[in-house]
Amino acid sequence: MSIRLITQIKNSFFKTLNVPAKYLVGKYLENDFFVPINKTEENDIFIVGYPKSGNTWMQSLVAGIQYGINTEYLPFSLANELVPDVHARKYYKRFNDVTFFKTHHLPKKEYKKVIYLIRDGRDVMTSYYFMNQNLGKNHTMKDMFIDGKGVFPSKWHEHVEQWLKNPFNSEIIYIKYEDLLINPINELEKICAFANINRTADQLKEINSGNSFDSMKRKAELYKRMGHANWEGEHVSNFFREGKFGGHKDLVPKDILILFEAQSHNCLIKFNYNR
Repeated sequence: MSIRLITQIKNSFFKTLNVPAKYLVGKYLENDFFVPINKTEENDIFIVGYPKSGNTWMQSLVAGIQYGINTEYLPFSLANELVPDVHARKYYKRFNDVTFFKTHHLPKKEYKKVIYLIRDGRDVMTSYYFMNQNLGKNHTMKDMFIDGKGVFPSKWHEHVEQWLKNPFNSEIIYIKYEDLLINPINELEKICAFANINRTADQLKEINSGNSFDSMKRKAELYKRMGHANWEGEHVSNFFREGKFGGHKDLVPKDILILFEAQSHNCLIKFNYNR
């Protein structure tokens, strides 16, 4: 049966019902407890970070924190149900009074409570470059680091600056990727306090253990899907590259780093990345 014929039959069917197809689809989704992704509540919390700042890692950690579960074997696609990625779906389900969302967006007035993930921009852009290569997007390092090509939603320093300005007076805590690696329990306790969630130190240790770099990489290789249309199949295995910091020193040409550091100087200084 051709696509044209299927479309004609579908349109004819909806005409006999005398209601728009969009309305019927909307009612179906509503009845199945689906909520439009842009419909959020005052007390929802947004995990915000520039791409490759540990966003997927934090998504899985927060799923463990909110629901008190060990997420070692939790597929990323299921974590995306518990902590929806605003870039990956049009609808989500509310399982709690507070829903956590993962986003890369610049400040929005509806983002009233924010966990802002910050990572050394030089490492961020290095990881972003290799991610683009993995996706077949052949932007050069200069394109990405200096010219802002092949990146979303802005240059790194512009993203950080906008969230530091906090134009909508959001309640924000800043979590450094490097601190999560070095002293994870301390950082997870900050998140619990911010979200008003009570978890014991032993629970946080278990949650952290279930989200080690090796565990995250193993899940990517096992399930081969991330809950996002761009990340399905074999190349998912390369989504998590090293999970370290300082890698830019060996991978990025010095002249590119000098130009990037000049652009991003204030942000690097602000978060002690000037070393």
